[in-house]
Amino acid sequence: TLGGALVTGVVERLGATRIDALTRALARALADGAPLVIEGMDPGDLSVLAGEVWRDPRRLRALHPDAVVALVEAAGLGVARVERDAGRYAVHAAA
Repeated sequence: TLGGALVTGVVERLGATRIDALTRALARALADGAPLVIEGMDPGDLSVLAGEVWRDPRRLRALHPDAVVALVEAAGLGVARVERDAGRYAVHAAA
């Protein structure tokens, strides 16, 4: 079991279906109470990151933090908070 996990730089590359599979796999792998942080680009504030978003052809699209929260909760993890800053967000959860 994992003592924690950080997912960064992949939300825009995987899309919702694969993020769902990833969060469910992490929910199974994380020890009780272990932290999970999922970081992504905030589509509500992409003006800050406009150039960065489209420079990488592997980025499919930004996923709203509320969608990530829903996927994390559906995987059975508890969401503690969502932080937003300069076009990015971090969803903090625990197993």
